[in-house]
Amino acid sequence: MLFNSLQFLVFFMLVAMVYATVHRHLRLRNGFLLLASYGFYGAWDWRFLGLILISTLVDFSISKRLPDVAPRQRRQLVTVSLIVNLGILCTFKYLDFGIQSLVEMASWAGWDLDVKTLGIILPVGISFYTFQTIGYTLDVAAGRRRPVNSLLNFALYVAYFPQLVAGPIERSTALLPQLEQVTHPGWEEFRRGVLWVLSGYFFKVVCADTIAPLVDEAYSRPEMIGGPVLILATLGFSVQIFCDFAGYSLIARGISEWFGIHLMENFRSPYVSLSPREFWRRWHISLSTWLRDYLYIPLGGSRRGTARKCLNLLIVFSLCGLWHGAGWNFILFGAFWGVWLAGYTIYENLLSEYERRAPESLPVQWFRDKIPFSRPMKGLIVMVGILVSWVFFRSPDMRTALNIFEAILTDWHLDPSFGFYARSVGILFVLVWGYSWLQEYRNDQDFLLKEPKWIRWTLVSFSIFCLLTVGFRPVPFIYFQF
Repeated sequence: MLFNSLQFLVFFMLVAMVYATVHRHLRLRNGFLLLASYGFYGAWDWRFLGLILISTLVDFSISKRLPDVAPRQRRQLVTVSLIVNLGILCTFKYLDFGIQSLVEMASWAGWDLDVKTLGIILPVGISFYTFQTIGYTLDVAAGRRRPVNSLLNFALYVAYFPQLVAGPIERSTALLPQLEQVTHPGWEEFRRGVLWVLSGYFFKVVCADTIAPLVDEAYSRPEMIGGPVLILATLGFSVQIFCDFAGYSLIARGISEWFGIHLMENFRSPYVSLSPREFWRRWHISLSTWLRDYLYIPLGGSRRGTARKCLNLLIVFSLCGLWHGAGWNFILFGAFWGVWLAGYTIYENLLSEYERRAPESLPVQWFRDKIPFSRPMKGLIVMVGILVSWVFFRSPDMRTALNIFEAILTDWHLDPSFGFYARSVGILFVLVWGYSWLQEYRNDQDFLLKEPKWIRWTLVSFSIFCLLTVGFRPVPFIYFQF
């Protein structure tokens, strides 16, 4: 069931009407939201509800025992949780990829393996709810929270439908306390919800789904369309993926605000970043902080010297790429960011040493933003790096990615479609970047709520007009495949 479908609008209106009658009674509210969440997920494929139930029951049962056992038994129980959850994830998401990669490597070595993939269907949202339930177990094991006593509350935490299939990946310490008490949404929650839902639909339906056919067309024939158009198409994909994923997150957060339940911010103007590290503090925040707290820091983080920190970054971001998809292009996407972040760490350390000897030198002045136009130049450099990574991410396979890079570097003929791409991509990118810049300039992601009423109503009317003009197109969100 897609957010951008009439089916979901009918579903949500029915949910909202029933919710209004039961929201003051905790067990009734949570029981109803759980049934609605299972119905929402079951609309995709009811058979995969069993996977959610397995993760729910395993982690609920294990977490109940964790506070009362010795450290060794605690580690064993956590290991069981990881084996079950990651075993399900790896089976459905990576088994076919592993078989295919094994056959290809054997072929390169001169062996002919007659092994076929199993054609396993990937359950929607499995990467998101698996990380969420693993995070809960690790929180209990580390003593960051007590285990939940109510199976109903925990099941709702795992399956809460606004963020079930594409995040944000919520923390147990933030979401569960809200599910364990009656909430009283008021006027401010309603206003904020309207802003986020309307913004999310505008991002997804008007921006992402409008630019998507242009990106698809260019990436389907990179050897014919030429480097200039491919650059524009990649810039268009930067708009598409941001508007698509940020749009989903905003709709999820807005719907949840109307229930009086607050979900974490998942995007904060990522394309105004001035360093690769800053980008990952702004992009897919729920995933980057999850990887930081449950993987990077346990690996040693930055506590064991620069070399170990760089190695940890490479490991974490290579796995981050693999989390995004079962393909070598995704692994290289993650490895690219790991190498870039490791290089940036070394660069910062070297510059800090150099600053002690020559504090007024040109490199130090550049780093400290004391040279005119240093910030725009840094932003441009980071944006170029982001676009390079998007080529890996968007390409269906490594061969296509390499063809695109080759065309960008060597084929500079102007395809007849160049002007159309330039106008379409340019308008949407300026719109998205300008809105992000205003959010950053005002230091408020919801600054529109504080604007005069005539500005708010003009923008609301414009957004609704655009949505009605474009029409609801049930185009799946990009991150559903992860």
